[in-house]
Amino acid sequence: MGINRRQWLSTVPLALLTSGLSVPVIAQQRDAWTLQALEFLESLDSGQRAQALFPFNSGQRRDWHYIPRQRHGVAIKALSDEQRGLLWRLMATALSKRGFAKVRDVIKTEAILADLTNNPGFRDPDNYAIVFFGDPATQQTWAWRFEGHHLALNFTVIPGKGLTLTPAFFRR
Repeated sequence: MGINRRQWLSTVPLALLTSGLSVPVIAQQRDAWTLQALEFLESLDSGQRAQALFPFNSGQRRDWHYIPRQRHGVAIKALSDEQRGLLWRLMATALSKRGFAKVRDVIKTEAILADLTNNPGFRDPDNYAIVFFGDPATQQTWAWRFEGHHLALNFTVIPGKGLTLTPAFFRR
């Protein structure tokens, strides 16, 4: 059985949305991402900031993965309670309520896996990291990524044009 014309046409918008094309959004959302990113970055000390910031065109931007491994950026375990709060505010600003809940659930699952496998060094719910590419304080394109085991979210802000959240991987 083949796909009919109506089914095919209904997949086109989804394909465009997930292909990496920028979707214009209201400026307030883009500005909210930028404001939250700057607030988070300002909370970092100089060592954390050096770990968290890369040039936009850095090869690290394409080096994302969702397996347990060493991460680029600043890991949750290296953040103070205040910085963690700012991280979660940035995530909540960038995602829907459902998306944010999914992120938190994926991280909770990692803690369960650590207990079940008796391998907390490998299954570490604090081994999720945030990294920025480019400077949100400029009017240039910039991006940020949050990733860990079973989770990789890549956000890009294109001033004057819009935002993207791709590639993105959630596993639950």
